[in-house]
Amino acid sequence: GEEPLLGSLGLCVSVAYFVWDVRNMLRTGYQPLVPLLMHHVISGASMSWIACCVPRAVWYTCILQMSEATVPVNNLVTLWEWRGAHDRPSYTLLRWLLLAAWLPMRLLLIAYFHVPVYREWSGMSLPMHILALNGPLLLTFNSAALAKVVLDGFPWLARKGGKGE
Repeated sequence: GEEPLLGSLGLCVSVAYFVWDVRNMLRTGYQPLVPLLMHHVISGASMSWIACCVPRAVWYTCILQMSEATVPVNNLVTLWEWRGAHDRPSYTLLRWLLLAAWLPMRLLLIAYFHVPVYREWSGMSLPMHILALNGPLLLTFNSAALAKVVLDGFPWLARKGGKGE
């Protein structure tokens, strides 16, 4: 079949982003570092392999990549935290935006991903089966990240002096 050029380009951009993000995580001391580093390395290597060797899996991978739409908001939340700006209303707004983005893009999207995957399961190659079986792993990872990253400090009220005074 014809390789989906636009999808492969999207995966290449995602791999480049993962490399850039690893640099930023190391620079800022982002936590939890080890699980996110593992996620970036495994995802980046997998996307590179899919873009080069498994063209039929490119669009399925692009569906999963839509979950990365939460990253810019999460990066702003992290920047505000790194700068100690917990007392700003914009920080509270960013936390709520992150939650509003996380639910559809990290949890519901993974569920949606399984609809076309399992409809075509019998005609899929082994690499595509491996990709499809990552869905439950991603759902578990994103649910844990919801608790650890997104809901941390809930209800995120702007605090005077950083201590809720």
